[in-house]
Amino acid sequence: MSERTIIELNDNNFCKVTIENENGVKTNKNISFETLLSLLNCSTTEDSFDSSLVNVQISDILPGDHMISTIQVKEIFSSKSKWYVLLREQVPVDMKLANKIYKKVAMPRTLYAIKVCNNKCVSLRIGCVQNGPITMDMPIYKYPYSNVFDTKSVCLGGNTLSDFELKDLSNIVMIPEMFLSMTNNNDGYIGSNSTAFSYKELLELMEGSSFDNDILVQSYNTPTYKNFLDKLR
Repeated sequence: MSERTIIELNDNNFCKVTIENENGVKTNKNISFETLLSLLNCSTTEDSFDSSLVNVQISDILPGDHMISTIQVKEIFSSKSKWYVLLREQVPVDMKLANKIYKKVAMPRTLYAIKVCNNKCVSLRIGCVQNGPITMDMPIYKYPYSNVFDTKSVCLGGNTLSDFELKDLSNIVMIPEMFLSMTNNNDGYIGSNSTAFSYKELLELMEGSSFDNDILVQSYNTPTYKNFLDKLR
């Protein structure tokens, strides 16, 4: 029996994807309906973009839940590496600035592009999107908090992700939460959003709130999702 994919739709805008391999082993994955539409669109319109750069298959979907889903996989043949683009939904998170922890800070829908080589995370890029399916012309916005620059590169301070060995590739979905758990500083904050608040003031405002997409600023470096993908090398 060849690999088989079963997609089940439920009532809360999420899909259960069951992938059964030739040995009958099943893997269950949960993704949003919007993510499923994006993946199917990319899989059926391969001629619309450079297939030597982008490789999207349903079998590339990683385990996820209501918070994390896989959007796309881009293979870099020259370095034998892959970029995994994950979408983290608007789920609040505790954030730390200096010595203070801010509880349940509102978050935007955030893309995490994670480059994996030899089972290691060797690079991370972060950008934001608003509601709707991820399409090539969808606007990309700056991450509105700190430690991410308009190039989408990330400042990890004294932290590193390369020490986190991905013996099981499904563990890659932990990387967004690892980044969010790191202590923040003010690096990259200036110009990251449309408010006039200091970073401390913004975190105080966003505690226990809903995220306001109006504060997002479109990226100059990567204004669309296609630009975002093209920068992943």
